[in-house]
Amino acid sequence: METIKDWNGKSIGACRSRGRSRTLALVNPMENLLRGDVPFWPPPEITQKLYQSNHLRDFPDEDHDHLQSHLGFYCDLQSIRSEDAITWSCFGPIAYANTDIRSAFVATFFNKLQLPQQKVLDPEIWLWRRTMHPEKMNMGGPEIDFGIMTSDTVLLGEAKWKSPEAKEQGVNKDRGQIELRLQLFDKYWRIFGEKKQFVVVALSLTGGLVVPETRETDGRLVATRDVTWDDIASITENPLQADFMRYLEWKKEKS
Repeated sequence: METIKDWNGKSIGACRSRGRSRTLALVNPMENLLRGDVPFWPPPEITQKLYQSNHLRDFPDEDHDHLQSHLGFYCDLQSIRSEDAITWSCFGPIAYANTDIRSAFVATFFNKLQLPQQKVLDPEIWLWRRTMHPEKMNMGGPEIDFGIMTSDTVLLGEAKWKSPEAKEQGVNKDRGQIELRLQLFDKYWRIFGEKKQFVVVALSLTGGLVVPETRETDGRLVATRDVTWDDIASITENPLQADFMRYLEWKKEKS
């Protein structure tokens, strides 16, 4: 085990994996997250991610006790490269914020995505919920990393850090994650009610996961958008903006 500085300069425990990657994992997974003003900690979104991972074997045997000391087991949320950790730290505190904060954040985010102007009032933000599978029509559908819903718009987001989009998805393993989300909108848009805009966002460290496109069908707009974590960090309508910017730079440095 070694001691490193976290995003706020606090000394924390960490271990490095074997091999060329030498990936850092934190002893305490909660130190990999921004809490903000979330009143009860950890919230349900985090506890559903606290399950045993088989990646403990990637670390030297002498570090296993350290990595299991907080939870009694090792979980992927401890990895410095965890996409779930940064997704929570970006959207989780906002999802628990008051109406004014959520509305201002979502309105600015929509502007960055160059979506048609609309009035954003009391939007819903969620993490890691599943939708109907667009090919099987059952509840075995994809886990949505983050979602936003307003009176007019449904946005489904796929969040990556350094990994590419998974392409071997679907019944025949021949569809990408973005394609499946678009298929859901194209075929089963009615499950979202009388919405007029359907947006799939690819969010990553360097961008370039999807080509931004916009099309209209029977008065409904369906769009894909490509953004980076830096784009999100630049949104000033976020009480944790300064914290998230430091956290993001820490992630880049330690990854």
